[in-house]
Amino acid sequence: MRAAKEKAEKAGASKVQTVIGTGDPATSILSLAKRRKMDMIVIGTRGLGKLKGTILGSVSRKVANNAGSSCLIVR
Repeated sequence: MRAAKEKAEKAGASKVQTVIGTGDPATSILSLAKRRKMDMIVIGTRGLGKLKGTILGSVSRKVANNAGSSCLIVR
């Protein structure tokens, strides 16, 4: 996570935060973003595909569908 933060800052991002949480990932991410009034959530995807993502659930999809701010999904 440190390397990703440094890369984002070198690219011009001014307020980069990395966090490790517990519990349901999507709920934790959404709650944190709301509490900290984040402008954007950047989240990765494992690329399960539509069928597996639907069956197994997708954290990135849940976050993107329920976020109160912009969400960037990185593959």
